[in-house]
Amino acid sequence: MDAYVSSSEPDEACRIACSYLDGEAFTWWQSYSAATSVPDWDTLRTCLIRRFNPLNKVHAARNKLHSWRQLKDVGSFSKTFLRIVMDIPDITESEKSIVTAMG
Repeated sequence: MDAYVSSSEPDEACRIACSYLDGEAFTWWQSYSAATSVPDWDTLRTCLIRRFNPLNKVHAARNKLHSWRQLKDVGSFSKTFLRIVMDIPDITESEKSIVTAMG
């Protein structure tokens, strides 16, 4: 979204970003915006991260890897693995190898 709204005015960028909210984020936004003024995209982004990011994203990702197993085809396995690993910025190559060997 940052790239998409980068050339927009701050208040317009916020309106654009809000138009993409759905599900739980949209429900949260309806309630939140009724009670609080959000002037720009940077403020909205901060609020969304605070509300929807896990408290300890790295710990949660490591827990997922610990219990994660290959249940489908190799392509799905690889895609899911990469998605989880992206949340662990300090993971080493040897840790990645151990997890893939266990899968």
